[in-house]
Amino acid sequence: NNKEEIKGALKALSNATYDYVENKNAVVRSGGIEAVLAILLSTGDNLDVQRECLRLFRNLTDYSAEVRSRLCRDGVLQAAINCMGRSREHPGVAEHAIAFILNLLSDMHDGGTPILQIDKQTLTEYVQVSIDHFPQNDQIQLHGQELIAALKRLKAKESPENNLSSMHIVDRLRS
Repeated sequence: NNKEEIKGALKALSNATYDYVENKNAVVRSGGIEAVLAILLSTGDNLDVQRECLRLFRNLTDYSAEVRSRLCRDGVLQAAINCMGRSREHPGVAEHAIAFILNLLSDMHDGGTPILQIDKQTLTEYVQVSIDHFPQNDQIQLHGQELIAALKRLKAKESPENNLSSMHIVDRLRS
């Protein structure tokens, strides 16, 4: 079966990129991000293939800030969010999507990836559904709670009250 072969190839790439910078470099340089994104977007309801795509993207998040930015900019982030919204019966999809997004958010304290443009409310709802659906999955529970907390912090930073109070402080410092 072609889908089984694709799943096997993705699993091999995921394993090869888990902790090996040289292999991550080879995947990125050879157009692997684009190829795997095309597979992810064409999988339809094959949750096993989606899981392996998301697992590979999760492995690439610690490669470099530029790669993290590309994963956001080139549509991988949105595809991961969409997979979470569609796959309430597969813990592997939820687990890898949540960890992938959390890894992207961990770059934000350095002014990193352009993740701020996502719909944080919808993403928070998807993560909460995953937490509720898979109470026995420790990874979803742990990373899901971390991701929700990080999204709340981002929303608080973006709130108009926060911006006004920051502007007020700057004005007071100037006078």
